[in-house]
Amino acid sequence: MTQPSGDALVKPSFADEFFSEREVRIPATDAASFYAALADGLDAAPHYNHTSTGNLAEFKRGQPRFLRQPEVTFFFRGQANATFGLNSSLYRTITPLLQPGMQHREIEKLLNAAENRVLDAAHEHGIIRGLTALERLTVLQHHGAPTRLIDVSSDWRVALYFAIETDDATDGRLFVVTAQHGKWLRFPRADDDGLAWQQGKFEQWDTEVVPILLPFSDARMVAQRGFFLAGGLVTNAHGHRQYRRSGEGGATLTQEEMRQVSTLAVKFAVPRHRQDLAATVADFVEAETLARSKKAKYETRWSSRGFTVRIPAAWKGTLRALLAKNGLTPDAIYPPLDEVRRLLQHVARTP
Repeated sequence: MTQPSGDALVKPSFADEFFSEREVRIPATDAASFYAALADGLDAAPHYNHTSTGNLAEFKRGQPRFLRQPEVTFFFRGQANATFGLNSSLYRTITPLLQPGMQHREIEKLLNAAENRVLDAAHEHGIIRGLTALERLTVLQHHGAPTRLIDVSSDWRVALYFAIETDDATDGRLFVVTAQHGKWLRFPRADDDGLAWQQGKFEQWDTEVVPILLPFSDARMVAQRGFFLAGGLVTNAHGHRQYRRSGEGGATLTQEEMRQVSTLAVKFAVPRHRQDLAATVADFVEAETLARSKKAKYETRWSSRGFTVRIPAAWKGTLRALLAKNGLTPDAIYPPLDEVRRLLQHVARTP
């Protein structure tokens, strides 16, 4: 989930400046208390309930309502460098091809063309035979190929691992993003050789964020509780605007600035409780619930909202040790099955 650097149409520090005005800064004095505050705030955050294979968890009739799948669902993403936005790897790959002032539809065409080249090359080389185009994208994305999907996890500790995995001299960032799991249940399924958004089957592609909740396809996805967020390239149409530091009545971000912050239509507002993570989670649940009600104004109906937590660089090493105590080590996150094969064969043969 760590995001590499890339060229941009606006200054590289813009996303960091934007998020710094909207992040939750936990008032901790050391890494241990910081970790405890994260656990206190995020363990209670409604998250996607799934089985060990990634499928939607089934609940029996008669169970209390609070045990059912939550209407407001949080997903988590960690990035080791706090200066980077929530951007897809495919967008970063084609950024050198963009021209200032290029229209939204032109950029979408570039994204679609690049996406098809990736899929065609994978097919030509016999990679991931027998899967649909969307299924192939999820596997390719999880193994580092450029796609428009964005990796997220249903487990905040996994996301924290990626935020502290590298770059010990640089602050990391933890993204906490809402997404409605019901949108995936209604997501238009494409033919095996195509993608719904390229076939015109997804009418809200420009304005919605959809969690891709396919079953886990390999050991890494199981270990990382890995899912994906998808959606069209963000645009400020239909009331989808981000604002500068002066507040909701201030100047809006340009299209280029919005895409530096996020290539998905995620609303990042200033949290009311800048130092209280649990209260911020509660506020976002309330806002998401209101947005889905009939009382919501049209311009407030974002399908996804988010906030971030800055991870101090000085605490990364200690946080890695704390995660290791909970079983989140490099070998757990990246199961080294090929490397230990001979050892396992020896163990199997030795009484």
